[in-house]
Amino acid sequence: GTRGRYVDELIENELDRLGPLLADEHTVLYLCGLIGLQFNVYRRLARLGLLDGYAADGKGLLGADPGEWAAKDMRKALRPTERCMIEVY
Repeated sequence: GTRGRYVDELIENELDRLGPLLADEHTVLYLCGLIGLQFNVYRRLARLGLLDGYAADGKGLLGADPGEWAAKDMRKALRPTERCMIEVY
């Protein structure tokens, strides 16, 4: 009878437990699902200061407020690094 949680919500809700793991330079992130998952996780990680190492920014997007990132801009600017594997559709 309860709604499930999105991955980005889980990360923030479990930040005490997941924050240190995500901040570890040896952690690899694997995202699989609808394309919105990727964008929401990137936004949430950026807002929490944990995106470094998971996405490379080729267009200067990381200097802007993650809450303002548009999906079309993220498609052009952000690329997963070797620590982030993406399978979205």
